[in-house]
Amino acid sequence: MITRYLPTFKVFEVGSLTGLRAGHMLSQQPAAAGIAKVVKNGYSFIENGIIVGLNSDGTVGNYDKSKHTTAFVHFTEELNTFIDELKYYALPVEEVGDTYPRCIALYTGDAFCTNNVAAEVEGAKFAKVVDGVLTLETTESEDSVFAVKESTLPTGEKAYDFLFLGV
Repeated sequence: MITRYLPTFKVFEVGSLTGLRAGHMLSQQPAAAGIAKVVKNGYSFIENGIIVGLNSDGTVGNYDKSKHTTAFVHFTEELNTFIDELKYYALPVEEVGDTYPRCIALYTGDAFCTNNVAAEVEGAKFAKVVDGVLTLETTESEDSVFAVKESTLPTGEKAYDFLFLGV
């Protein structure tokens, strides 16, 4: 089967995102050079579910609580025309300045489900953001911005439900 040869990516499922309903998004700002990426088969991609912010130079970069006043979640809708399955989609990174991730503002109480975490942690209850990636924690820290509970994706894969606590 051809899918054995395709790269797979982390999956992001929208729960309730106020920014999506209100149209509070970043969609025409270029990705910063240091934005969280994965490399598959020699090509770079930005996976859905990383947490980002708007940098002072107008680029979209990894969320940093000390310099961003609003957190956004990267969610570029899947444009699969060949295989309609979420794990086969991520935003291809073009040359710096030519990649435009779509990002949705996060409001207190927003929720989503994803397996896009730095590492699985048994008993995770909170999460912080480290270099744009959700990092699970068993206890709340001063950097925690999400409440977390274990979940599964529609495909049966282990994932986590995230509830945004605010910044």
